[in-house]
Amino acid sequence: MPTITGENLRLVLYDYNYESYDNRPLRSFHNGHTGDSQEHLFFVRNHNSSKWYTNIQLTPVVIGGYDDRGEFGTTGWGVKLMYGRRRPTEEEWDYVKTGSTIIIPDIGTCEAADTFTNHPIWARIYCPGGEAAQIRENMQIKIKYSVKEVGSCSRSIRNMLTANQATGSYEENYDGPYAVYGTSILGVTAGNTGYYYPLYITEASANLADNAADGEQSSHVHSFSQYEGVNFYMPDSDMNHYQSSNGGYPIYGTDLGSGYDSE
Repeated sequence: MPTITGENLRLVLYDYNYESYDNRPLRSFHNGHTGDSQEHLFFVRNHNSSKWYTNIQLTPVVIGGYDDRGEFGTTGWGVKLMYGRRRPTEEEWDYVKTGSTIIIPDIGTCEAADTFTNHPIWARIYCPGGEAAQIRENMQIKIKYSVKEVGSCSRSIRNMLTANQATGSYEENYDGPYAVYGTSILGVTAGNTGYYYPLYITEASANLADNAADGEQSSHVHSFSQYEGVNFYMPDSDMNHYQSSNGGYPIYGTDLGSGYDSE
């Protein structure tokens, strides 16, 4: 336990020895008399050189276990997830709510696939005290993501960016797209620092960009601790959260925001 599942799973999942799970369950062993928690490290990796992945979400699920009466429901069993190479501290685990979805960085970009990086996920499984010997098979980690072809993402948005650069329209009229480097304070990305893109100052512009990228003319809001009181809007068809680079977009607050500083 837990089992790692996904619809049409294309990403490969590895254990801490870098061996593929290949439909094996992630097993944990607990002291049911006293109760305890166990931590496991596993990795997510792409092996398809023609694909890249965005909006990657992992959600722990205890079937029949979670309800609205406390963090661990009525059973006391639970699973928490965290992303990162360093083993989380007790204080960091305390900030994570059991059953919460985590979003990990994109794997690859529009320009190139990433078939080298092993993305580390920590899972902590909780067992309550007073449990009889048993094998539990009702705990799962579900993975959900969007798959895109390398070289085919949001050409219209990048064309729009190129047009703005050519006309020099940044200072007075530029509404986006931007990349924002900051720490999110809203939603499932809260607490994660990195580049977020593409972002727009108005919801209307983000919705238009989403529509231009064959989306449903929809977007979602982002807020950052570095820019209090400023809301940014990201098209739902092209979501890039806490990335290590700006994706080629002008950076809000440096390249833009107080005027475009060209060389």
